[in-house]
Amino acid sequence: MSIPGVDIMCSHCDYSGSTAVVFGIFKYQTPLGKISVPRTLGWCHSCDSTAPINCADKTIKRESLADDIESLEISLVEELEQAEKSRSFVTRLFSSKRPDNNVIRQLRSELDVLKRELNQPSILSDYLTSPQKPHCLSCGSTDVFQFPEMPRDLDDFDSNDRTPKPIGVEHPDCGGQMYAQVSDIRINRRFSERLYTLDGERIA
Repeated sequence: MSIPGVDIMCSHCDYSGSTAVVFGIFKYQTPLGKISVPRTLGWCHSCDSTAPINCADKTIKRESLADDIESLEISLVEELEQAEKSRSFVTRLFSSKRPDNNVIRQLRSELDVLKRELNQPSILSDYLTSPQKPHCLSCGSTDVFQFPEMPRDLDDFDSNDRTPKPIGVEHPDCGGQMYAQVSDIRINRRFSERLYTLDGERIA
């Protein structure tokens, strides 16, 4: 599936960046397995560019974990349906047992653990309840700031006339105003996983 990105440009210089830097698979490696890294677009002074910035807000981190749980629940339903279809008609007709296999058991185990952590944090307590300092997910620097939301009135990808809209951010070390417009190129690629410790250190 292709995804339209948003180009970021400056009114005073030829800088060009993109919201595409936040696209991909970003995961924290935890004692309970992998969970998603909530992130947003920002500016990294070390990279001197737009960069993916982790979301340090406690509410957003809890919402991200809840989204992971919902994704696992969907995967479990799909696996149960697939396992049911793979059984013979006679088995489906006369057996009252629900389908079971290693994948189903693993998904159920992960769901149980993450639901407990969301309701009563223990192993993930520091991550879920303690404030974190935002940092760049590309280089690890904490010399960063987050961008506001992109303008809601950006022109569509299929529009013949895409007009850049101000995003209310000054280009660091330049002084120009930064603008956004939907890119004329759709991103169509297979993303590799980026893996981090809960402290934000990239490990893969």
